[in-house]
Amino acid sequence: NPSRLLRHILSIILVGVVLLPIITRAKFSPEMGLFPSEWEKTNQAIQSIPAGSPLLVVFDYDPALAGELEVAASPVINHFLALDAHLALISTNPTGPALGEKFLDNIRPAYPALHLAYTNLGYLAGGPTGMSLFSTDPRQAVAQAVDGKPAWDVPALTGIHHLADFGAVIILTDNADTGRLWIEQTRASIGNTPLLMVVSAQAEPMIRPYFDSGQIQGLISGLMGGKTYEQTYATPGLARHYWDTFGIGIMTTVILITVGSIWSAVKSLSARKKAGLEKP
Repeated sequence: NPSRLLRHILSIILVGVVLLPIITRAKFSPEMGLFPSEWEKTNQAIQSIPAGSPLLVVFDYDPALAGELEVAASPVINHFLALDAHLALISTNPTGPALGEKFLDNIRPAYPALHLAYTNLGYLAGGPTGMSLFSTDPRQAVAQAVDGKPAWDVPALTGIHHLADFGAVIILTDNADTGRLWIEQTRASIGNTPLLMVVSAQAEPMIRPYFDSGQIQGLISGLMGGKTYEQTYATPGLARHYWDTFGIGIMTTVILITVGSIWSAVKSLSARKKAGLEKP
């Protein structure tokens, strides 16, 4: 069947092209010339966070979207770890604590002492009520870390009594409703602590109004957000490889569609001419 053979050939071409940047680690796409409109304010908020600060990182995304969120968040977390920040991980999603550990496992080789640089506070039950309680009294909301040890006895967290005591709050989510709840439930107690959100591309349109109104100070969205971060701080990582794969995949798809359209038009024109010649 010629059409089936053609589908197989096209599939092999697309898969091969997408795998090429991953296998060769070569650069196939140019660097971004224009950054997202939110990046200037986001970068200013990032620069305002003191080095060595304790940071609250919320892992509130589903495993199915882990690939996109990890690409967007990896340069952010790497940046703050390089500045000796201590991360306090928490999640209102039952799978969140495990996703947080998996996330850090991926960057662990670059930080031999990473186990000293974070505390996994685990699962925060109660939905909006739990968020509200944690924002006003984190010690009452979470007493023990995932490893069973007292959560707040870590030297970097001994000064944390309110949400405003963190150097920043970073929320990773693919769900606009979850992001909205965190914004609304922490608004009264977060004080001047910067609130940054790393979201999936599908959640970004619903979260953007909170950024435009100043209720959140930083917004990093999907692959483009991660690539912007890496390019700004000259730290090529996972987003660079994804960017090349995405770019060459789109380019190849456009070329194949164009060639297919031209071929189809030529065949159609040829068939019409042949039919016209065969008429008596």
